[in-house]
Amino acid sequence: MVVSCVFQLSNPPDKTEHQTVTSLEQRITNLGAKKKGDFCVECSYYSCNLGTSSKVIHVLSNSEQPVTCFIVAESGNVLIADNMFFMVMSKLAPTYEEKKSQKIECRGSRFSFGDFLIKVGCVFQVSTVKGILVEVEYQPAVVLKDCWGLLKEFVEEFFGANPDFDARIAHCKDGALFHATDIIQQYLDKFNLYRNMAPIAFKSFNK
Repeated sequence: MVVSCVFQLSNPPDKTEHQTVTSLEQRITNLGAKKKGDFCVECSYYSCNLGTSSKVIHVLSNSEQPVTCFIVAESGNVLIADNMFFMVMSKLAPTYEEKKSQKIECRGSRFSFGDFLIKVGCVFQVSTVKGILVEVEYQPAVVLKDCWGLLKEFVEEFFGANPDFDARIAHCKDGALFHATDIIQQYLDKFNLYRNMAPIAFKSFNK
């Protein structure tokens, strides 16, 4: 496993998200990174309509784990399942109803730079571009506290951003092993921001 940081990147008012991503990819390449294919993280939104309360389940997939999906309950508990779980959810309709208007994904390109893997992607909700996410992996490490300073410095130098992890994975700083579910949780938190919040002043790269 790797240690990974996911953060938002701002889009200048005079550029589209695609133009900003293209400029950033060119900058990364000029600094010596090599393109290593594409990536995609998808999140489907299911609502359970039983009784008077409505429960939400998020089902996410990551191209880095192509045979796996991650089911995240409102409580924050994460279940790892085979990617055929999507077929199970379709069989549970109409008790669990997929809200297609809430489906959201991040897709873009991967770049290798020494021990780091950089992913830059646009976030789409249905066909609407919502913003830009960047994921930076430090591949030799499996414990966040062993490399947090290095990862933070790399992101600051490359992007001029000051990354931070949300409270739900703060336990990793105490020496716990970093897990694929920690990456998924970061993406879900960012997706929920895009779904539920008005545009905010995201951090931007300045070099």
